[in-house]
Amino acid sequence: LNSDGDGSSLTGVGGRCVYSGWDQAHKTTGAGGWEIPTLDNHYQTFDTDYCSAYSTTGIQCDKAGNYMVRLRVMMNTDSASADFQVRILVSGVDNGGYSWGISHASKWQTLSLIWVGALTTSDYVQGSAYVQAGTTYYVWHSGTANRYSAIDLIYLGN
Repeated sequence: LNSDGDGSSLTGVGGRCVYSGWDQAHKTTGAGGWEIPTLDNHYQTFDTDYCSAYSTTGIQCDKAGNYMVRLRVMMNTDSASADFQVRILVSGVDNGGYSWGISHASKWQTLSLIWVGALTTSDYVQGSAYVQAGTTYYVWHSGTANRYSAIDLIYLGN
């Protein structure tokens, strides 16, 4: 345990990754709308002491506590100056802000976003991605051994 100077204790320093995964397929449809991946490629399977699958698109919190959600999405479009955005949803609500970028015509880019906060056993988390436009585009790169795109759930403690 560590102290923050006022005598209170901090727990969970360092954290524990309890899930990491992404969609095993590229997403090449849905430009102009927010898309949520199917979590069917697991880099680290659900640690069932902490979490489980929420439908096929999210991570259900099974142990209340403080968590970090880390979202990383590799995206592409052939449309110059098109918007790229990612967001983290907590129980269907955008509580994590946005990460935003502009394309420079046919260049891959990766957007990252982190959310830290308390989750209860009624909460679930999801990642979501948006590409504004394009004739040829990827809302996300598939989840592969290279981990081009991923959502990670990290338990920080109580």
